[in-house]
Amino acid sequence: GADGVYHVTLLEKLLVSVLAKIANFVPGAGLWLNTQRPEWNDANNALVGYGVSVVTLCYLERLFAYLSEMLISVEAREATLSLEVATWLGETTRTLTSYRGSADELVASDVMRKAFVDQLGQIAGSYRKQVYERGFSAKVTVPIDAVRALVALGSDFVAHTLQRGRRPDGLYHAYNLLVPRPNEGGFGVDHLPEMLEGQVAALSTCNMSGEEACGVLDALAASPMYRADQQSFTLYPDRRLPSFLEKNVIADEALASSVVLEKMAAAGDVRIVERDARRKVRFRSHLYNSDQCRAALQEVRACGAGAKLGDAEIDGILAIYEGVFNHRGFTGRSGTMFAYEGLGSIYWHMVGKLLVATQERYLVSQERRESTTIRDRLAEHYYRIRQGIGGINKCPSVYGAFPLDPYSHTPSHCGARQPGMTGQVKEEIISRQGELGVVVKGGMVSFRPSLLRHSEFLREPATFETFDVRGGAVSVALEAGTLAFTYCQVPVIYHLDERRRIVLRDPQGSDREIIGETLDVECSAAIFARTGAISRIDVWTHPGR
Repeated sequence: GADGVYHVTLLEKLLVSVLAKIANFVPGAGLWLNTQRPEWNDANNALVGYGVSVVTLCYLERLFAYLSEMLISVEAREATLSLEVATWLGETTRTLTSYRGSADELVASDVMRKAFVDQLGQIAGSYRKQVYERGFSAKVTVPIDAVRALVALGSDFVAHTLQRGRRPDGLYHAYNLLVPRPNEGGFGVDHLPEMLEGQVAALSTCNMSGEEACGVLDALAASPMYRADQQSFTLYPDRRLPSFLEKNVIADEALASSVVLEKMAAAGDVRIVERDARRKVRFRSHLYNSDQCRAALQEVRACGAGAKLGDAEIDGILAIYEGVFNHRGFTGRSGTMFAYEGLGSIYWHMVGKLLVATQERYLVSQERRESTTIRDRLAEHYYRIRQGIGGINKCPSVYGAFPLDPYSHTPSHCGARQPGMTGQVKEEIISRQGELGVVVKGGMVSFRPSLLRHSEFLREPATFETFDVRGGAVSVALEAGTLAFTYCQVPVIYHLDERRRIVLRDPQGSDREIIGETLDVECSAAIFARTGAISRIDVWTHPGR
């Protein structure tokens, strides 16, 4: 329009996001973090280029599950999309369909993997070029089944890769490296070390069973990421960094694998390598990347000094070069720093996300009616993670700061650092609502405190001081055996009782009793809108722990 705003449907917005992710999907690896659609990761902020994210693939699985559920309820047979998005959708679906029976081969064959990635990338590139240069041209209608087909195909490809993302120790890979093979050899995949973020993302997927979640949490507790002094988890295992003089050293066996390099080192030819005072062989300091190294090797060949320096030998020397420096595997903070999201650091926001993901697995396990043993194990893991977070669970001497204040991180060499309203605060609010059992589904509020501990209920009478929706002070006398909190500024009082019922009170003091644990849509809407029509909610229930 004249104001420059281009209006599309919610479905189109979701589709563009999904298609952009699928365009960077690498089978058996994750989502490619390239410069077209990079992802920010505080610890691995230098990965864009060769990095491939399993983490983002896990959340794409979750988005596919949401879209699949959403599309079930869509009654319309057609949807309106921009022509360019419709074209992108159709071509991406056709490509996925053509490879549908080849998922195993895509993971096993580097050449086939690259062909697949190239096709999806070229489709997305055509869309991007059109939109950037000429904008959107028209709106068209497409069958809803065409969108369902993409979601179903994408879900299958993502699930196939995630099923192969498990490490031998029971954890999940978090980030991988794309390895371009020379001479049309395709795209290989290398693995980066384990990270807490990868486990949180895996636990957040929709298809993970409670038993599998217990396995991941067991492996995490037994992993090098666990810090016993804080009873919590670092972002990734701590490790010793090489000293300056330990870097840029060509191992004897690597040197022996190249006839040319070995002869140049023996002859004192310092155009590519040189020996230091301790007889260690190193690449020359001005060869600061593989392009510089390749150019220097080609100069040696051009002057006739390297008679055996053919293309294969140059590729072999460049492989030695990359083996020494591992530029492709440079991650940034996680390989160079010792605070913030650096080596040995606990990043409290990620621990908070682990808490929420573990709680979600518990609640899903309950919905699926998995065994009591599985639910009890998940609850045990949940409260063990909760115990390791600050707040009332730690004293200042252990936490290294005032425990009720939120902090960004705790390095290995000192206490909590960088105070402020970190992302952990959001996770704490979400997880506390989950503990209290406040569930909203279909516009209706339910109170199901299956994860709540009996020990949280008052042992003696107390007074609950709060404010109503108009800012007026409210004082509620609480008996022993009760627990109080507010939800949308309405006081909620839990009473211990095996028979579940709810009593709603209005401002005039009239009560209405509801048998069960769920409010209807009308009452729930009044609470959400903070109308003041409900001034108090009493819930008779029983905690699950």
